[in-house]
Amino acid sequence: MLRLLKYATALGVLFIALAQPALAQPAMEQSGNAAPRPDLPIPFAPPHSAGPSDHVDARRPPADSAAPPWTEETGVSSPYAFSARVLGGRTWARAVGGYDGAARAYRVRSSAETAVTSRLALRVDFEHGPSTAAFDRASLGLRLQVLSQNTHGLDLGMGLFYQPNDFRGEGNVVAGLMLGRRFDRVALLGSALLGSDPEGDDQEVDGRLATVIRVARHLELGLDSRFRSVLSTDAKRYAKTDVDWELAVLPNATLMFGPLVLIGEAGLSALQTRELAGTPDQTKHLRMGILVMSGMGIGF
Repeated sequence: MLRLLKYATALGVLFIALAQPALAQPAMEQSGNAAPRPDLPIPFAPPHSAGPSDHVDARRPPADSAAPPWTEETGVSSPYAFSARVLGGRTWARAVGGYDGAARAYRVRSSAETAVTSRLALRVDFEHGPSTAAFDRASLGLRLQVLSQNTHGLDLGMGLFYQPNDFRGEGNVVAGLMLGRRFDRVALLGSALLGSDPEGDDQEVDGRLATVIRVARHLELGLDSRFRSVLSTDAKRYAKTDVDWELAVLPNATLMFGPLVLIGEAGLSALQTRELAGTPDQTKHLRMGILVMSGMGIGF
């Protein structure tokens, strides 16, 4: 009998020890000092609200409210327009190609950029196809973010580039101004560039506008456009190109799969050319057609 009483007492003490946390929890909740119960499995743990120690990336919006920062802030989904933002630590590359009905030729555009600092990026561009300069054109330069929308209400950037293979074989120095503004799911991009030879007697102007709309988690729709015109009457130019100006207005779609981006665009292409340029019998011709391009990009 005494042994049975000892066993009963031991079981009672054990039961009280196991039940004590559960009995104490309601009292803690009533006093406003509720805390997660580490002794319970995760599925039954009380809800936990984010505290100061939880890491929240303020630069990265929720997945269902805006585009992933690397596509939105770098402008990778707009093959023509420049972004005014520089995303520190990000490197990306993009290439698109297709057929231009107005120029009756194939076009290729590729770009690569890496952020040197949180405000400075190194950029390389290559373009193949009929243009106001050489058929194949390369560009190397820097982009600097001057203002940020988070602080100043809009994004402002500047760029300085060198194009070694213009129509004179002397090279062009190109200065650019980039603007950007985001409205929730919509991003607006604009850039203006002016190129000149070292002597300053031959210039080229280049304007670009783009709109990017986030319609789904992995899908962006937009409009990409560019107008480029040469301001030179140098006879040397006509030995390499007969294009006075060119225009492209391209609705586009971008699919995002993690670090990969698929880009497709199709729209209007127009350009003005000259025949018998530099002679009294020269004539101007306006050509219009459809430009279709597709490609992909990657960011890391």
